[in-house]
Amino acid sequence: MVSFVDDGPGMPVDVLRNVYFRLGATTKGVGDIGGFGRARIVTCFAHDSYTIESFDYIARGCGAAYMITEGVPARRGCSVSVVVSHRDERWLRDRLYDCISSCQMAQEVTIDGVRFQSWAYRHRKAGNLSFGSVHVNRSCCAHEILVRVRGVAMFSHYTSLKGRVILEIDPDISRRVLTSNRDGLAADYRAEFDQFMEKLSADCESALSERCAPVRMDYGAPTRSLHRHSPAAPGNDAPAYSDTVQRSAVDMVCAATYSCCETTDSKDGARWGATRPELDYVVFLDSGKPAIRRRASKFSPENIIGTVHERLLTGWTTACEIALNILMDVRPLDSVHYATGFVFTNDDQAVCLSSNGTHSLLLNPLTQSAKLRFRLGRDGTSSVLLALACHEAAHIIESYHNETHTSVLTDIMSKISPRHYRKIKAALRKKRAI
Repeated sequence: MVSFVDDGPGMPVDVLRNVYFRLGATTKGVGDIGGFGRARIVTCFAHDSYTIESFDYIARGCGAAYMITEGVPARRGCSVSVVVSHRDERWLRDRLYDCISSCQMAQEVTIDGVRFQSWAYRHRKAGNLSFGSVHVNRSCCAHEILVRVRGVAMFSHYTSLKGRVILEIDPDISRRVLTSNRDGLAADYRAEFDQFMEKLSADCESALSERCAPVRMDYGAPTRSLHRHSPAAPGNDAPAYSDTVQRSAVDMVCAATYSCCETTDSKDGARWGATRPELDYVVFLDSGKPAIRRRASKFSPENIIGTVHERLLTGWTTACEIALNILMDVRPLDSVHYATGFVFTNDDQAVCLSSNGTHSLLLNPLTQSAKLRFRLGRDGTSSVLLALACHEAAHIIESYHNETHTSVLTDIMSKISPRHYRKIKAALRKKRAI
């Protein structure tokens, strides 16, 4: 026999008759967990016999047949006892342990007088779905994702991730999100959950990366323009394109300005002259990882001057100018408004963000472990920068990765020559010599 006893308000006899013994009926309200009566089938009707005691009655039954005896001594709370056949005590204890070890309850639980403490703790929050929050515990080897409400496990799925992912459903909408059996999600939410599971299987790091509101910072006047000139007259060596700085900020989430500043420090004066140069670039912060966000602060104007980060910005800007000039050769564009800078995200090596006719070509300088992705002293770095710049320049024509983007990228790459790589290296050497 297995007994469940509590000291709560109890269950009146009319609730027993009209709710407990009627499938589909419930007294639960918004925010309460409910399975439309399926739990009664599991706890009572599926076993040999059961006894329910509360207030001044005792109900005894077997399956759907039951008898209620009233007028017995009143008791506090409610007691449900079930006779389970063909199961030994060890089997029952193991099943109980399996059940509550998938939960994290605020209540104190004891088994055979020993306090239970092996909860499936949520640990850090990794993100959100529209109907709940996602948490991850990498310290266990469960290879599962638990779906819970108020810390009580509803069902689980296997995942290739070494660890346990926990989806805590918002209690206020749990009855709408879960199926009546509480072993799956309603159709309106299943697609979002399946998409998350697919992303988790393909890329655990990306799926579990904590997201935060993206922040864009425009330093100086980052927007530049390339314009196509009329064909040069014979003997005129004027360039086909001009590069000018637009002194207006583009659409941004959060803006900050860094202007030229006078310095009287002798060391800085000897290095930069009387005035530090103005930097015009964009920083787009779209990572929730604390290590990346801390390292991203090193790329602000007050920290970037004279560092390898400034040299990387110079090399990237030069690569973008080369790619955009070639783009205007292979596609009929009269002008391109663009900005360069850095993006800090969990996924891409570089991005092209377009807004109001301005295209921001941004390089991701950090790896997932917050280490610098590029070594400017190594052979091949200029080639990587130029390849990424060409890829993002092609996105000005086509934002998706499809045949159009591939065609544009192929046309741009076909125009690349050794002199372009030398130009990037020369810019890097010049910046290092300043």
